Amino acid sequence: FSEQTVINISLSSASMLKIDIYDQLGRKVKSMLDNTKYDSGKHSFYWNGTNDQNSKVEQGIYYYKVSVNETSFSGKIIFVDQQ
Repeated sequence: FSEQTVINISLSSASMLKIDIYDQLGRKVKSMLDNTKYDSGKHSFYWNGTNDQNSKVEQGIYYYKVSVNETSFSGKIIFVDQQ
C-alpha cells in the first residue's frame, strides 16, 4: 500500500480488540487499539503507515497482530512510500 491499508474484522459477539503493527524485527511500531470493546458485526481499521509518534515509517514489510478476547491472528503488510 502507499497511502493506507485496511484491516477488516468480523465479530460474532461483542469483543475486546487489540491491534498492533510490528516491523520485520518484531518491534512494535504502532498500537492501533488497546483492548477496546467493539460490538458484534463488521469493523474496518485503517493504518496510514505511521508509528506511535505519528511519523511515517520506512517502506518495507510489516505485520499486524489482532487479538480478539483470548484469540489472535496476524497478517503481512507491504508498505511502499511513493514520494
